Amino acid sequence: IYALLNVSVIELGQFSVTSTPIQVTDIAKAQAKKFEPIILKKNITLTQKYDDNIPIMKLDSNLIGIIFKKLLENSVEYTSDGGKIGIFINKQKDGILITVQDTGIGISEKDQDKIFNKMFRTENVKVIDNDGMGLSLYIVKSIVEYARGKIWFESKENQGTTFYVTLPQEGMLNKK
Repeated sequence: IYALLNVSVIELGQFSVTSTPIQVTDIAKAQAKKFEPIILKKNITLTQKYDDNIPIMKLDSNLIGIIFKKLLENSVEYTSDGGKIGIFINKQKDGILITVQDTGIGISEKDQDKIFNKMFRTENVKVIDNDGMGLSLYIVKSIVEYARGKIWFESKENQGTTFYVTLPQEGMLNKK
């Protein structure tokens, strides 16, 4: 239900953005920590690497938290026991590049062009999780685009997926 509310707010253009100076790596570490119990239970190896020179950026910490939460949630859920997940944040000349990588079930080629569509779920995901609504990546893409960033991915079925998010140095505009 929370995801549906997020989608309604996004589609109506009524979500608020309160940008404050934050360190993106702090948000990434906090979200990764929330997944520690299941990562340990599934014996997943989590790697976190962040450039030392990641700038403080004006971003909405809640919205950036949602980006990390949703990408990590998918990685953890769809990576088998003993798999690997990586979170990387690199400085670029005009902003940052966030990478979330896993050795999970991947996205079939036939589904890749629909992965950011609202309410879309791949066939291999439906086998593992019947409860999802197919909103996570739609929400993430909406937030990234509002932040004037870009999101894309590379994936091979049964080998894993890597999501890339760029955010511009100037951060997010406030919106009430």
